[in-house]
Amino acid sequence: LTDIQLLAVLCERAEYNTGVVQLPTKVREDVIKQLNITNPALSRSLKKLKELTLITGNKGEFTINPKIFWKGSSDVRNQLIKEGKLTLSFDFEFEED
Repeated sequence: LTDIQLLAVLCERAEYNTGVVQLPTKVREDVIKQLNITNPALSRSLKKLKELTLITGNKGEFTINPKIFWKGSSDVRNQLIKEGKLTLSFDFEFEED
């Protein structure tokens, strides 16, 4: 549940037309309080979101995969993808019953 909640918070904080989320120390502290989690839990969730290719980046700057969330103009998104400035990638895992 924490991973989904964190992704929602990152989407709220994403910059218009870039999908970039700045997470300097102060913002990390705010997110930790907002989600009522620890700093290690935040780090684990960020790592998990990266492994799932829902976000990219590290340290204090992350980019949300524009295929799952985009805040801005679709024309800008399409142009950035054409120019190779945004990349779309997905990994799927299927579990057999």
